[in-house]
Order: sequence, then structure tokens, then C-alpha cells
Amino acid sequence: MGEAPVASLRAIVVPRDMEKRHIVLMDRSVFLTLFDTLGLDEYALYLYLTNVPGLYYLVHRPTTTSSPQAGNSGALGFYLNTVHYTLIWSYSPETQAVNVLVLGRANAPFETDPLVRPMQTKQPIVFNPLYPAFVACFQGFLRNWDAEAGFRPRLPASVVQKRTMELDNDSKKGMTQFSEACLCLGSSLTESEKNLRELQTVQEIAKQLDPTSSSSLWDRIQHVHGDNNNDMLQQSTIEIQTAMPSLQSQLASRIAHFEWEMRWADVNLRLATARMQRTEACLAKQDSQTMVSIAYTTMFFLPATFLAALFDMEATTELMKSDFTFYWKLAVPVTALVLLFWDVTRDRVIERRVLGPAKKRWV
Repeated sequence: MGEAPVASLRAIVVPRDMEKRHIVLMDRSVFLTLFDTLGLDEYALYLYLTNVPGLYYLVHRPTTTSSPQAGNSGALGFYLNTVHYTLIWSYSPETQAVNVLVLGRANAPFETDPLVRPMQTKQPIVFNPLYPAFVACFQGFLRNWDAEAGFRPRLPASVVQKRTMELDNDSKKGMTQFSEACLCLGSSLTESEKNLRELQTVQEIAKQLDPTSSSSLWDRIQHVHGDNNNDMLQQSTIEIQTAMPSLQSQLASRIAHFEWEMRWADVNLRLATARMQRTEACLAKQDSQTMVSIAYTTMFFLPATFLAALFDMEATTELMKSDFTFYWKLAVPVTALVLLFWDVTRDRVIERRVLGPAKKRWV
């Protein structure tokens, strides 16, 4: 399993006919970001996650016994929102690279999974305060995981604006090339029509110069010049008839070439337009999600803020202040619970959209 570059970071999603198994390939930066809040390194991760609640197996295989961090590789499995996840990592001290493979499988017993059966080792379930932080990090990773487009880290606004400007420039350049190709094609068609008219004129002259035809022009030429020029006229006629197929083939070749250039310019223009439309759609989706989050937060915190300002005035009596203290102790937990319920519901909706509807829960 090779290391995926940061520039091409993506999620590899296996089709649904593969028992709904989803594979995510991460590189070192994503791995360290995922466990950054735990404050652990690669080897300490094995030590701390041995007794994590919900952890069903953990395998750690150091390649050498002298240094515990020389060539570490391991795997762990856990359940998160009725989905069984398997996380396999390997650490290379030569390249300082960490390769991580995450497997997610919904609605399937753990014992029947042939992929993880050889690595199964039972572990005791003991409460560990680091487990919520680990789950929070993994849920944050799933929020940026799109089943169609893969893993999409949120880019800064400056980077998105720069890429949008690049796509706009590419589309404008494509339009310019398409216009130039159209102008070139128009001039070529005009020249081709001119050559075709000249060719038709030559064909008419050749027909009139044909000795076998009863043309009056041939009779007049023969009457004026006599029989001495018959050989020269016949030779000229043969040369004209020989050059006609070559002229026709050149004309057809030029027409085909300019038609190909016009199709190529049209394809490039459509690709640039599609890239620009996709970027605009992604930006609009991110903006809508941000506005919804801001609206919910404002809706839940605005009443408490208003009452805090109202009861904190100098003319407020002690009775009103005590009542406000009771209200504050009640409003803050209720607001926090509502926000927590909204966040959990949103996470479940995202996972259901990515992994499919869950038909039964794990016991």
C-alpha cells in the first residue's frame, strides 16, 4: 500500500455490490490530524488504544525488537453509530511516512468478516477518557468524506478563490481559442469554395477541350491553329485531368482537418464550463451549510443573551437577579443539549447518506 500524495488526497469507495465496504486511503498528514487532539505519536497510539471501550481487536507487529518504533504496523476495530470500522496503519522510519487504511462496513456481524478475521484478538472493554476524543476526530473526518467525490478537506477561501479565477481564465482562454478556430474555419471554407469554383471552371474547360466532344470551341481552335497544335492540347488536357484527383483529395483533407479543430475547441470549452460549474456548486453548498449553522446557533443563544443584558442592568432588583441566575443555570444546559442533539442527528444523516440506511443496530 503506497503513500498517497497530499495533492491527490481522496477516498476510494468500493461499489455497493461489494457488501457495502468503503475503503479510505489517507496519508501521513491526515493521520496526524486525525489523532492530533490525543497528543499521541504512532507507537503511543498502540499503548493508549489497547483498552479503549468499543475496541474489539488490536494487532501490533514491530519488525525489530530493538526499537519499538522501527517499522510499526497494526490494526484496530471499533463500532461507531452502528457501523463497524477497521483502521490499519503502518509506519516507515526510512521515509517518515504513515499509511492508514480505514474500512467501514454496516449491518454485518464482525465474526463473518473474512477481511479482519485473521487479525482478531479479544480485548477487555474498559472506560478510557481518550475514546470520546478519538470518536470526535473520526466523526470530523467523516464529515469531509463524500461518497462520490472522495475525501475533500476544506480549503481556505483564498485557495478556493484562486482556483475559481484559474478556472475562469481557462474558460476564457478556451472561448478565445474556439473563436479563433471558428474564424480560421470560416476563412478556410471561403478559400475552399474559391478553389472548388476554380476546379469546376477547369473541368468545364477540359470538357470543351476534349477532342472527342463536338464542341464549337475545339473546332474554332483547330480551325485557327491547324493540326500542328493537336499534340500540345492533348498533353495539356491529360495534365489537367491528372491533377484533378489530387486537388480534390487536398480539399477534402483540409475540410476534415478544420472540422476536427472545431470539435476539439468545443470539447475544451465544455470541459472548462463543467469545471467552473462544479466549483460554483461546491462553494454554494459550503456557504449554505455555514449559513444554516450560524442561523441555528443564533436562534438558540439569542434569548439567553437578551435576558442576560436585561437582568444585568443597574436598576435590576436582587430578586430579578436571583431569578435570572436560576434561568441561566437552566438555559445553558438546555441549549447545549439541543445543540448536541442537532449535531448527532446531522452526523447520522451524513453517515446514512454515505453508508446507506441502517436496517438494524449492533447489540
